[in-house]
Amino acid sequence: MLIETLTRLGDEGAPEVQAYVREMMDKAVKISAELVYMGLLQVSKPWNRTQQEYSSKLLTMFLNGHPNHQLVFMRIWQIEPTYLTKAFGEYYADNALNITRILDVAQDLKVNMQIIPNRPLLTSDSDPRLSPRR
Repeated sequence: MLIETLTRLGDEGAPEVQAYVREMMDKAVKISAELVYMGLLQVSKPWNRTQQEYSSKLLTMFLNGHPNHQLVFMRIWQIEPTYLTKAFGEYYADNALNITRILDVAQDLKVNMQIIPNRPLLTSDSDPRLSPRR
């Protein structure tokens, strides 16, 4: 798989190869971030530094409102629900205000009841800003 080879070279290759890999990955993200993200998620684990860096960058991109975010999150939920749940937890840990975006995505996926009990996140009782989202 191309993504797997690129991420391996991005970590293990010579410095000039690593720079070229990053340039290629950045260009691919600009052209089709969805395909790059789906490719990264299909690479066998454990992930290397390049995979972790790009998956984190792409997760943030899609959580911040990429036009194809619904399609991407639906597909991630189908192939790696544990990854998505963990990613939501980390996104929330970065900033508690991210809970509203997490709940929006979870509602789009129709998985509220599956995600919320897994994390001790805010509730509408503890934060009045969330009450309309019940």
